[in-house]
Amino acid sequence: MRSKLSLFTFLFFTIYSFSQTVKVTGNVLDSNSGYPLVGVNVSAKDYKIGASTDFDGNFTISDVPIGVTLIFSYVGYITNEFKVVNSNPITINMLQDLKALDEVVVIGYGTKSKKDVTGSISIVDAKTIEDLRPIKAELALQGTVAGVFVNAPSGAPGSQINIRIRGISSNNENGPLVFN
Repeated sequence: MRSKLSLFTFLFFTIYSFSQTVKVTGNVLDSNSGYPLVGVNVSAKDYKIGASTDFDGNFTISDVPIGVTLIFSYVGYITNEFKVVNSNPITINMLQDLKALDEVVVIGYGTKSKKDVTGSISIVDAKTIEDLRPIKAELALQGTVAGVFVNAPSGAPGSQINIRIRGISSNNENGPLVFN
């Protein structure tokens, strides 16, 4: 009877120790400035749990098994890894990855590197505008950007310029949204 009780006790504590999880909280900061980083992805390696940092750089992940490696990733920063050993709050300092800071294009559903974008991207830089010396900045698009039609309906000073990007749009307003 005593051997069965000790076997049961041994199995109970073994199962308890293998299934131990903790709640991990912490803060993610920029190592250079010390400012919190917003939107850092925090995920557990080989598990489907994760979180994202809030406005103050804080995050919380529940039910993290002890011994799991947390991965901290953010655009323009070197990915960090941290092994969970207890439930103490942690602070992660992220280093900027200057090699990874290439031209990034923000699209409607995320961000991509300029070399990976399959759509049309055109850039009118300051040198082009200096060479053309247009009266209005919109006129610098004429003839330099493919698919853009720029038209000045009248020659009057201060008159509005019509801009069409690949034809007529589907809403009532045919031009792009331009802020002055």
